[in-house]
Amino acid sequence: MRWLLQMMHRGNGDGFHEAMRIARGISADEVRMAGELADRTADAEAILKVVWNS
Repeated sequence: MRWLLQMMHRGNGDGFHEAMRIARGISADEVRMAGELADRTADAEAILKVVWNS
């Protein structure tokens, strides 16, 4: 998840759909942690909204 979010940080949005797929199999806390580590907290929260409706 972190690496897919990091791709977006570098201007490559190709990993967004794959990140959403992975997010379905991990906890919301893990998604948030990956977002923090990739410096993409807003993207992590957007993924959570779509996947978990949270």
